[in-house]
Amino acid sequence: MKYFLITIGFLLALLGNGRATDLWDLTFFFDDDTAVGTGNTLWHTAPPQIHDVEAVGGVADQDWYVIRPRAGRSYEVQVLNIGDALVYSVGGVRRYNNNGTTVLQESADLGPTWLRTLRWMSGTDSEERIRVMGTDYLNTPYSQYTIQFFETTLFCPRFNNSGTQVSVLIIQQTNSLPLDCNYTANFFDENGLFIANAQSILSPNGMTVLPLSSLLQGYKGSANIAHTCGYGGIAAKLVALEPSTGFSFDTLCSYLPR
Repeated sequence: MKYFLITIGFLLALLGNGRATDLWDLTFFFDDDTAVGTGNTLWHTAPPQIHDVEAVGGVADQDWYVIRPRAGRSYEVQVLNIGDALVYSVGGVRRYNNNGTTVLQESADLGPTWLRTLRWMSGTDSEERIRVMGTDYLNTPYSQYTIQFFETTLFCPRFNNSGTQVSVLIIQQTNSLPLDCNYTANFFDENGLFIANAQSILSPNGMTVLPLSSLLQGYKGSANIAHTCGYGGIAAKLVALEPSTGFSFDTLCSYLPR
């Protein structure tokens, strides 16, 4: 136990030294310099991690991360420059397959050069990699960044198209940046079995009303909404209407909490 505490103290001391080796680059910890060797896993509720991309010996530093997206869900990775980290060029932040041999997605610059993002909807349950890469000569121990992983799926617990009720889905994009984004609404019956989906595009600050009476006639159940608008990028609700009385029953869709 004593040696374990000494080791932890040593690692914390390295973290506190701005010019020390990045903790995650130490081979006796979780060496994150290769796609197959990294043990550093990102997940939705984890706090942001701080890393550097110091170029040691003129070699560009690479930091690799493991992620496990699920089919029918949506995700976002945010890489925020908190020093002089040059990770905002093309290829600086990428999403790869599980062994790092195939590029699945290039990151986007949403305005400021100190923030890069990856946003996508997953079609399969898979294990993938995120790579953050610096330059071969410009990055220093102060070239630091934070990285966070978000599940951005919205969950809507109730719709009802059975009996005399009919439901509509209302979706609004909350982003004001001049970027369209895509969404797919997936609908399930009360036993969790997939029924159908609906897809479309949302413009900035735009909204859509999707009638469900034909698509889900006779069904009641729940929905989730995968999208590329980012965490908090859309708001939605399901509204069940009772035409004979004029009553409506609103069900807000919500994100997984952080």
